[in-house]
Amino acid sequence: MSKPKKSAIKSDKNARDIDVGISRAPIPFAQVFRSIYALPLIAIAILFGALATRLIVDIDIGFHLHGGEWIWEHRAFPDKDAYTYAVPNNDYIDMHWLYQLTLYAVYSMLGFEGITLVNALLILVALGLLFARFLSVGTPIPLALVLLLFVGLILELRFAVRPEVLTWSFLLLTILVIERYWRGDKKILPALVAIHLVWVNMQGLFILGWGVMGAYCLSDWIHQKKIDATLWKWCALAGAICVANPYHINGVLFPFYLFTRLDRNNIFKEYVSEFISPFDVQPTDNMPFISAIPIYLFYVFSLASILTMLLTIRQRKVHEFILFGAFFFLSASQIRNVPLFPLVVAPIFATALRELWARFNLSARVQVVAEKKSTLEKGFAIALAAFALLFAARVATNAYYQSDRRFIAFGSGLNIHAHPVKASAFLNENGLDGKLINDLNTGAYFGWKLKQKIFIDGRLEVMREEFFSEYKKAFAMGGLRTLIEKYKPDLIAFDYTASLIWNQQLRQMNDWRLIHLDEATIVFARQDYAPNLPTITLADALNRLNLPESFSEAERNEILSQPEPTSVQKWLSGFWRVQPYPYQLTKLGVFCYQSGDAPAAERCYLQYIKETRGELAESFFNLGSLYYRSKQLALARFCYEKYARMGGNHPLAQKRLLELGVK
Repeated sequence: MSKPKKSAIKSDKNARDIDVGISRAPIPFAQVFRSIYALPLIAIAILFGALATRLIVDIDIGFHLHGGEWIWEHRAFPDKDAYTYAVPNNDYIDMHWLYQLTLYAVYSMLGFEGITLVNALLILVALGLLFARFLSVGTPIPLALVLLLFVGLILELRFAVRPEVLTWSFLLLTILVIERYWRGDKKILPALVAIHLVWVNMQGLFILGWGVMGAYCLSDWIHQKKIDATLWKWCALAGAICVANPYHINGVLFPFYLFTRLDRNNIFKEYVSEFISPFDVQPTDNMPFISAIPIYLFYVFSLASILTMLLTIRQRKVHEFILFGAFFFLSASQIRNVPLFPLVVAPIFATALRELWARFNLSARVQVVAEKKSTLEKGFAIALAAFALLFAARVATNAYYQSDRRFIAFGSGLNIHAHPVKASAFLNENGLDGKLINDLNTGAYFGWKLKQKIFIDGRLEVMREEFFSEYKKAFAMGGLRTLIEKYKPDLIAFDYTASLIWNQQLRQMNDWRLIHLDEATIVFARQDYAPNLPTITLADALNRLNLPESFSEAERNEILSQPEPTSVQKWLSGFWRVQPYPYQLTKLGVFCYQSGDAPAAERCYLQYIKETRGELAESFFNLGSLYYRSKQLALARFCYEKYARMGGNHPLAQKRLLELGVK
């Protein structure tokens, strides 16, 4: 027998043993592509590529582009808020500056479509790193693929154009570097410094890397009974390099301010939905940005991972306990942090599953089918690939998003119905650069596109709690008048669904008039401001949006009497036919209905039913409520009955059907 090579002996000597929880048999990535599992891996990549390729709805896109543009034009970093007039003296510690500059460069060269595609690529990189980590701890390829699919569907909740998608990759890279060092690669640790140098200038959650490095250093010390000076030195240097940001020590301290939002009494946590705990909310039609599937999968993953940790508690290592506890706390505290826990813990979960498999000697129990292993593997691989590709088809037709009633759509570019695009153009084209009060949803885009400074935007770390408390009071009846008296605006513009109560207050003020309304935004002007612009009605606004001025009785009956597809027919059509979800028409209809303009609301609802082919039950509930309120009881009964036949079960509809004589 030949002697082992000297280099192999050295590598084995330098590598950590199983006491630190690192597999000594990582699976080469190339092995996946030489196996039958290359097919499902490619199919899963296609699925997540489709899920990540979506029209941009995230409202933060405006201030990120504004930030990149400002830095490029001024050749400087912001220090005080230059976007708003309400808090001009507040500090602006822009820890996203490199992300914003990069985003603006992509926009300048490729437009919003380029941003969509680059963001999708960043998401796929993060998922690729997760898969690499599965393989690095020796996770069997079939299990790695299933967990990749499972975890990826949880992460889909946050597939937004935000710098947090980069944090996913930085987190995984930090873990991969340390674990590779533990396996004997002595030259890899300087990469930690490079990772954190980029991370600190891209996103404010670089402090998570400190936590990961600290957990691994502590675990190594406890299990090896000594301090690894090399590991500690490079981790310390990676932490110290974070001072190399435009704000130096203030930038390093910035994340500690963000942790105040984990406090249940923090005003942002009370008001901003993404700061709510995932265990405090239930996905509903009224909260379309919360996807039922990712939230429920997070529940399942949390329970399963806790059980496997308990069942294998003797095999778990110190760093695994720290990572599990810390990241579960973060994910359980806020919806926006949900991806962090499965990203970090899934490979630990996979290792625990392997240990349970070995403990119960399950391999021996399945030897009876060993001769069929190849056939089973092929069948599993084909089934997994088929599932991913069929899922991707439903994403591409928007059936996946429509089924959850989310304001998300497959495609590239900006969703103009989610941003004040038309309102910005209207204000600029008419030279309306007077003092503006806007709401939170419109602030980021207005701040980027308008000539004048704005009132508020989504940079909550700049707005701060005191000012936000003042803003929040404007949503109580009479509260908007207080803001008007203090800031004396010429214009008030807002997302009329998010800030409907502002519309109610303004319509009671004789000194304000409606001058613009589109699918996303409404604009009021002071009576004596821009007198050349006419006051408009809701009917005028709908005419400008090219909605039919009216529907004849025959047209209305034809729209309402469209055949109802069965649930099976509806589901099957989602694989090949685009499923429209013109949510903006629902927004307009509800707004017109609550503004007391029944004809305008009917126009919106009928157009909505026409465009969706009468396949969405809630449209008939809305229209039935409109007809009931306007005393058209026969039509109300017809709509409520159709709503019930399509599976609708709103208590109000059931009550009114009984009132209308339907049992």
